[in-house]
Amino acid sequence: MLIGFAAKAGLTILPDLLGVPRWMSRHEPKPAADLQGFQRKEWRALLTDYAAPLREQRELLGGAPGAAEAPITTWEIWNEPNLGDAIGGKASPGRFVRLLKLSSAG
Repeated sequence: MLIGFAAKAGLTILPDLLGVPRWMSRHEPKPAADLQGFQRKEWRALLTDYAAPLREQRELLGGAPGAAEAPITTWEIWNEPNLGDAIGGKASPGRFVRLLKLSSAG
């Protein structure tokens, strides 16, 4: 709903995917790069589910006067990945790259 209002107003939104839902991991904050097995599949499925309504809204709003063609064009994957406290441990470029690769599959 918020995304639809933003699109109609010609605005874009930058969602920040920070951490994983508690049903995936009880440890906060937990980056998806640290997930194992079925949790990794669930993370990819969650991101795919997040994107599905955006594709539908883009089709619906594409011809609306003044509407943003794509209210979300970029997703921020984690915030402050270089700060150890923010990632739940020591910051690691390799871990962040794994997180980005896993997330892009969704």
